[in-house]
Amino acid sequence: MRKVGLRVRTGAEAERFFFAFHTYFALMAKLLAWLALSRHIAVRLGAPSFGDLSAADSDTLRRRLKEVEEGGIFRAYGLANLLEGDFFSWYFHVWGERIEGGLREILQRLDEYEPVTLAIVPEEIRDLFKQPYHYLLPREVRHNLDEYYTPDWLAQRLLVQVDSKFSTADRRTRERALRKKLLEARFLDPACG
Repeated sequence: MRKVGLRVRTGAEAERFFFAFHTYFALMAKLLAWLALSRHIAVRLGAPSFGDLSAADSDTLRRRLKEVEEGGIFRAYGLANLLEGDFFSWYFHVWGERIEGGLREILQRLDEYEPVTLAIVPEEIRDLFKQPYHYLLPREVRHNLDEYYTPDWLAQRLLVQVDSKFSTADRRTRERALRKKLLEARFLDPACG
C-alpha cells in the first residue's frame, strides 16, 4: 500500500481500501466507456465534457453520474442493460463535500485525457482498462488476491493455434474471422475464475 501512500494495518482496513479502490476503478471504467462510445459509435449524440461536468452544480453532477451508474448514458447509444446500477454506486448514499470534491477531481483529470489516442495504434488497445488497472494495483497485491492474467502474446498464440485466421495481417479479415468463429464455436478457458 506504500505505493498509494496508505498504511493498512488490519484486515478490515484492507477490505475497506480494496472496496474503495474497486469503486474508483469501476467509475473510471464507466466514464472511459462513455467517452470512447461517444467518440467512436455515436458522434451525433456528442461527447461528454468532463470539464463542464466537473464545474456543474452539485445537483447536476449527481444526476449525470447517477445516469452513468444506472446505464442511462449507455441506453442513449442503444446499449440496453449494459449497466443497471451496482454496489459500487454506494457513494450516492453518503454524498457530501469530500465525495463530491473527489469526483470533481476525477472528472477534471479525465477532461485532460485525449481519446483520439484510442485510434492511433489500435493494436495497443486490445484491453482499454488492463493497463490502468495493472498500474493502479501492484502485481503483488493482485497475486495476493489470486488475480493472474494471461499475457497478450500467449492469448494470441492460443487463438492462432485454434485457427490461423486469427493471425492474418489484414485487420478486417481477422475481425470477420473472429466474428464468424465466435458465432460458430465455443471456447473454454479452464483457468478462468
